[in-house]
Amino acid sequence: MPVAFSLTLLQTMSYRRLLPLALSFVLAGCSTIQNIFDPLSPGADSSAAFVLTAKGVQQFQCTADANGRYWKFITPQAELTDGKGRVVARQGSEGSFFAKDGSILAAKIEKHADKATPGNLRDLVYRTTSRGKEGMLTGITHVKRTDGKGGVPLTRCSPSQLGATLKVPFTATYTFYRNR
Repeated sequence: MPVAFSLTLLQTMSYRRLLPLALSFVLAGCSTIQNIFDPLSPGADSSAAFVLTAKGVQQFQCTADANGRYWKFITPQAELTDGKGRVVARQGSEGSFFAKDGSILAAKIEKHADKATPGNLRDLVYRTTSRGKEGMLTGITHVKRTDGKGGVPLTRCSPSQLGATLKVPFTATYTFYRNR
């Protein structure tokens, strides 16, 4: 009986020591935990500023190399709408974002999900730099694309399509982040 009692006492003491550590993670706003569970998190120093819904096309060109023919990605063309369905921005050349108020984000892909379901865009995070006028995109450091539907060719291009352009419709959710 003394062995069982001392084991229970030891377990209780361990729980008491772990409880403050566990609470510190919760009280820290879960940003560290979020980064562990979400590999596409823009980082602990970022917070979501707003969310827009995109509808548009991904453009591809039929290209060939030593590995065969394939659809090479060129650029997205999408309108981004707010929660009221108003077009407030667009995504265009080189993935950059252009707001109606004249603010612009230059965007480069920083990281992306390993996989997507066939025919659908992978989730990804852009690192961005503000350009243009002051406006809704000023200070945005990252944009996260999620929930992509469509946007990816389902077949290889044929010899008769070499040089041809293909536009594949897509929708996605874009979350815009600022530093805290």
